[in-house]
Amino acid sequence: SSDVCSSDLTERASIKKIRVASEQGGGFVHYTWFNPTTGKPGNKTALVQNYAPWGWMVLATVFDDELKATLNTEMTNQAEGNIQ
Repeated sequence: SSDVCSSDLTERASIKKIRVASEQGGGFVHYTWFNPTTGKPGNKTALVQNYAPWGWMVLATVFDDELKATLNTEMTNQAEGNIQ
């Protein structure tokens, strides 16, 4: 289907964006990726770092909506005195 092709192109562009960031010393990258939870493309953020001795690109990623929901929950808990 055209959705699959569009998704593949979006993911390929995202991978290229992440690779370029790694080659330029790393940092935060914002991109679009298929979210299996929602079944739709979603905004995602990665922290990318290049580990040159092994030729590795190391990254940690999170869907932006999941991060926002977690932060909102934590802020509500702290405001209510439910600090863990």
